[in-house]
Amino acid sequence: MQSRLFKRSLALRLNKSKHFYTFSELREDLVCLYKKTFGNSRIGLPQNLTKFENVFIPPFITKRNYETNQDKQREERLSQNSSYKDRVERLDDIFSKDDRPVERIFVTAKAGVGKTAFCQFIILLWCALMDSNTQFIERLKSKGCGAYLKAIETLRKIDFLFHIPLRRVRNLKNVDQMIKDHILPNLSHEFDIAFINEVMASKTKKCLVVLDAFDEWDHPKNDNQDCVSDHCVLPHMRNNPNCTMLITSRPWKISESMIPITQTDICVKIHNLNRSSSKTLVEDVNVVLNEQQETTVEVTELCKNLHENNLWDLLSMPLVAIQIICLWHDGHPIVKSRCHAYIGMLNLLLVKAEEKCGQLLIPEYARKNSLDEIGCFAKYDCCKKYLTFLIRLGKLAFKTLCSKDTQVFHEHQVKVCLDTEEVEFALKSGILSKEQGQKRASSLEELYSFLHATYQELLACFYVASLEKNTDELHIALNTLRNNCRNDVLSVMFIFLCGLDEQLARKIEDILDKNNASSLLECNRIKFLDIKHSNNNVHKGIEEADRNNMSPGLVLRQVVINKIYDISQQPIQKDEIYAFAFISEENLLEADVEEMMSLIDLSHDSLLYIFLNAEKCPMPQIVASKIAACNHLHTLELRDVQLTGCLNLEACSGLSSLTLPGIRVEKIILDVHNLHYCVIRSKEGKDKKDYTSLSFKVGTRFSNKLDELVLDRVNVNGTLDFTKCDNLNAICLYNIQCENIKLENHSITCGVLGGHIGIQHLAWQTVLESLNRSWKLRELNLGELEKISVLYLLKAISAVPNLELLQITDTDMGILDIMIPLALKKLLLENVRMTASSFYNMMLCLKLLQQSVRFSMTNCEVTPDERYTIQGVVEEMKKSSSFEVSISDISSTRESRFVQSGERPIEINANVTSLKFHTVTATGRTEDETPENGKELDVLK
Repeated sequence: MQSRLFKRSLALRLNKSKHFYTFSELREDLVCLYKKTFGNSRIGLPQNLTKFENVFIPPFITKRNYETNQDKQREERLSQNSSYKDRVERLDDIFSKDDRPVERIFVTAKAGVGKTAFCQFIILLWCALMDSNTQFIERLKSKGCGAYLKAIETLRKIDFLFHIPLRRVRNLKNVDQMIKDHILPNLSHEFDIAFINEVMASKTKKCLVVLDAFDEWDHPKNDNQDCVSDHCVLPHMRNNPNCTMLITSRPWKISESMIPITQTDICVKIHNLNRSSSKTLVEDVNVVLNEQQETTVEVTELCKNLHENNLWDLLSMPLVAIQIICLWHDGHPIVKSRCHAYIGMLNLLLVKAEEKCGQLLIPEYARKNSLDEIGCFAKYDCCKKYLTFLIRLGKLAFKTLCSKDTQVFHEHQVKVCLDTEEVEFALKSGILSKEQGQKRASSLEELYSFLHATYQELLACFYVASLEKNTDELHIALNTLRNNCRNDVLSVMFIFLCGLDEQLARKIEDILDKNNASSLLECNRIKFLDIKHSNNNVHKGIEEADRNNMSPGLVLRQVVINKIYDISQQPIQKDEIYAFAFISEENLLEADVEEMMSLIDLSHDSLLYIFLNAEKCPMPQIVASKIAACNHLHTLELRDVQLTGCLNLEACSGLSSLTLPGIRVEKIILDVHNLHYCVIRSKEGKDKKDYTSLSFKVGTRFSNKLDELVLDRVNVNGTLDFTKCDNLNAICLYNIQCENIKLENHSITCGVLGGHIGIQHLAWQTVLESLNRSWKLRELNLGELEKISVLYLLKAISAVPNLELLQITDTDMGILDIMIPLALKKLLLENVRMTASSFYNMMLCLKLLQQSVRFSMTNCEVTPDERYTIQGVVEEMKKSSSFEVSISDISSTRESRFVQSGERPIEINANVTSLKFHTVTATGRTEDETPENGKELDVLK
């Protein structure tokens, strides 16, 4: 018995020791695998390889900040020259938030911009950090990555990095199983799934899982047994704060999947190269090709020609830029268009395939095709010779793009379109590639894919353009595209067809217009960026057509007017516009506004979306009835616009989103039963006479569709009735005149309240009673409170059970103490007056909470009393182990500040310019998490 126990104990000790060493061995094996797999980059042709760092250009990356409401800044950037969001300057900005690792990172970019190259960069940098390879890191710094590499501590602390190309594990849903099937067989040592489970569940080892090409993977159907929800779209990974998932994808997939983005996620976008980066890439690739081919080709003339012919934008996508350099080295003259660049590269691939395996026998069924005469093919003899072969490849591209196996497909699909010799020739050329997939019962599955998604889309265009016009075959093909092809794929095909076939370009534009109009009606709020994207796509098509001497006669039905495109420069379908956006960036004449309003008037029966923005420059007054006549409106957004007359939207029964910040209009009448979003914020004026009058269509009231409501400086005629608003998520009531409020809602997660509400403040009682019952309320912003409201509000918020963020602004607290909710995690005070005793009592309450609390105080006045001064309290806090003070800008002198509170200004003699600290819990661990569903309404901007 003792012998068996001893053996068992020894086995356990040996097993523990083995795992200690196995962790190290796993890391070493991963580094070895990745250096071999990702150490080189391809330049044009599949066989042209060079070291990754020789041609890597640091990408321009921006980050979306989800600490505020996801849709709050939905107009994104209204100026063409401004950035998308906050620029990412350090890698730690991607991998961590508030110095803590994030759970999920979503990296999006269009095809050919560099998602996979970014993954290579992260993987090889991690390998260098594990190997202490300073030479590689210095080389990256010399390539312009120095800013990113200033802060890489989060990546340095990653113990294990697992890279999974999702196209190769499409039938799997669990990350552990993906690692087992895709990574473990390629490692030097044998690791089993139990060990991988241990690694992924470790509380001490940090893991980064890179899931590349989410847009090429779908959650397996009919396999939801261990899914945590009915709407499960991502690969499954165990819930471990030490495991981070980095997911790359085309933008459409993230949007279509409706992935809920939480406070612990980060979303970044890789942008096209700017001119400086494009020039650097051209020069670097040229150096490599000169070394490989022992030539002395110069690119000065190439860059000059691109600049003079306004073609520099072709170099903004790394994939196209590299192709253009390869064609330049192969002796081809300057390309004129996107079609020329891609067809030229196909020609080069076919030439190299002929050199490898001889000519492909042209089958007898080959016939003359209208594509023969297109200018794009004129200088590329090999493409003309193998046009029938390219069209048959195009048929395969078309069928797969319109199927569920969009970019990775099976052998049986290939054999339907190509014979054996054609398949071999396509593989030799590199246009097609083949790889082993998952194991089947008796064999390995073989998966095929095209060189790149963009080539697949071009070849599909070849096939459609080869079909005889006005035939059933072409009609069926167009219907197939309409019903089965995503809009992002159709958009790329549209641009190619603008250079290949005028008639088909118009037909695809019509399909896109109808698809776009339908998709706009399906959403709750139409976004400016979607309209801008569609408008830009048509302009790109027009440019491609011009460069290929085509005249497809394209028209715009989604119109954006700004300093880049004015009305006279655009081929507008004036009586069929369904989306209109006007951004005023310079002073307008009345004639300009009249022309704009005439477009709205002509399309009043078709318009679904109107967006007028006069935030930067004033706009002459607009007749409200012109807007109200568009009775099919779905989304209306008017920013800092002055209207004459009454904005009567009673006839707009389908209105889903109404956003009127800074509006100047005497009266608004609404049919509110279909509204999901409603924002009305009057332009600031001297008194209540400047408030906007709001009335509701007889017999209508807010319904359970309402998600967000903002009313600021509004006189409501009648009662604000929210009794049916079961899904109301965020509400802002600020300086509201109304007879009564009916608010029996427990679904609100964010509230903004301030000034006066109701007549003689009677409505405050209803609001407070609702707060006391609000189990879902996570964030509350209070501002400009009058003394009659302060006491009742403070008592009410102390009873809110799950309130995590409390912000108070522009308020005189008098001698009252701030009641601290038990679940509070963040407290923000700005332009607040209070006594030192109240401040001291607040600190005691914060100290007693079980969780850590972040505190920020800005431009506040803390008046001393007989017991305390603010300076004395803060000094005691600095000595205490319960507080960590990060910023303390406190003075005895006071700067006078006047803030508006209700109907009168309050003078704040600020002696606390800035004070920031957090409380420390018993374990020394701090928490800085705002509510997962928290929202910050922009009413206080």
